[in-house]
Amino acid sequence: MTAVETPDEGATDNGPQVLMHSLVRVEVTEGPDKLVWLPTEAQPVSMGMHDELAAHYKAAPGFSPRASTLDYVIGAVAACMAGTFRRALAARGVRLAVGDLRSEGIGEIVIEHGVPLIRAIEVRYQLSGTHSDQQDAVQRAHAVHHRACAVSRSVDRAIDITTVLELL
Repeated sequence: MTAVETPDEGATDNGPQVLMHSLVRVEVTEGPDKLVWLPTEAQPVSMGMHDELAAHYKAAPGFSPRASTLDYVIGAVAACMAGTFRRALAARGVRLAVGDLRSEGIGEIVIEHGVPLIRAIEVRYQLSGTHSDQQDAVQRAHAVHHRACAVSRSVDRAIDITTVLELL
C-alpha cells in the first residue's frame, strides 16, 4: 500500500492530529477587492469579483474585475487533485513528461438563500504519453487519488467533487 492510498495516516484514537496552523492576512480595500497574503508568498493575491457575481452583489460600476474567492477555491481543488493524481501515477510506476497531464476545474456556483455557493466541481484530466500496458495502473490511480487530496477532502462534505479522465 502506498502513501497515496493511506489518507488517514496521522490520525490518532483521539481524532486528527494538528499538523500546523496557516495564517493568512487579508486587507479589505476599495470596492469588492481584497488583498490576501498567503504563507511564504512575497506578494499578496488580489481577490474580488467578476461577471455574474458583480451583478448578484450589485457592484458599483468602474471596479476592476478580478478572480473571486470562489474561483480560488475551485482552483485550489483542481490544482491539489492534479498534483495528487500525478503522485498516484508515479507511485504506480507511471512516469510522465512535462505536459503529459493537463487539468481543468469547472465549478458550478448556485445561489442558496441569497448567497453564492460552490455546489459542484468537476476536475477534468487529459493524459497523454502513457503506454497501453500502463492503463490498469492509470485507472487504479484515477480511482483512488481523490482520497489523498487534502483540499478535496477538506471541502467534499459541502461540494460535490467529480473527476473525468481522458486518455489521449
